[in-house]
Amino acid sequence: MIEKLIADLHSHTLASTHAYSTIYENTLAAREKGLKILAMTDHGPRLPDSADILHFKNSVKALPDTINGVLVLKGIEANFLPGGKTDCPEKLYRSLDLVLCGFHNGAMPSQGRDENTEIALKTIRSGLIDVIAHPGDPNYPKDLEAIVSCAAECGVAVEINAASGAGSRIGSNEFCLLTAKLCKKYHALVSVGSDAHFMTNIGNLRHAIEFINEAGIPEEQVINTSMEKTLNFVIGRGHPHPENYLKLLETA
Repeated sequence: MIEKLIADLHSHTLASTHAYSTIYENTLAAREKGLKILAMTDHGPRLPDSADILHFKNSVKALPDTINGVLVLKGIEANFLPGGKTDCPEKLYRSLDLVLCGFHNGAMPSQGRDENTEIALKTIRSGLIDVIAHPGDPNYPKDLEAIVSCAAECGVAVEINAASGAGSRIGSNEFCLLTAKLCKKYHALVSVGSDAHFMTNIGNLRHAIEFINEAGIPEEQVINTSMEKTLNFVIGRGHPHPENYLKLLETA
């Protein structure tokens, strides 16, 4: 039974202009909630109100590893695109810490169940995403079993999205629970994120934890339960800061 997580692996700053807080404000909120890690995952540039690609490139250089005592993973919530591509180029993927990828209407309307599924499978197999964001979104019909099974085979984490459980995507609850049950069935890695668009929702992971516990997912599958697991996941995906992370693990 999971009661508390130490990382929020999906959050937005005002660089996504439909969000309303800075990374400084978000890390303050994360610290108040007792979080040790916060992933900054603004929307990829294919969405009309998202940041330019330079925002993501520069985050690696401009931001320190820790802000307000919270380790910040510099990431992106990329967009699934036709043909199994994303709006996060391979070179950018290699330089970031964490790459989520989700279906978003502003980037690509639903292509239908079979095509949505094929796009997700190709993208997972590309090795250029780390986490499938809010797969329970009912606006994009898909074969969840095929996607979770493929993610498990490829070492890609499947997100249980707390905001979906809280009603941000109407009709998501049954699909979020189904996703969690499939994660247990296929022993897929699970990532949990608040999908916060304002600082007060940082670390608000309750609804996701409820899905995880109802599905009976064991703690060892969830990458947010310790700094070691979160950072080892990032390192295992081939991201570029293992020396910094290994130093942090020594003092964790």
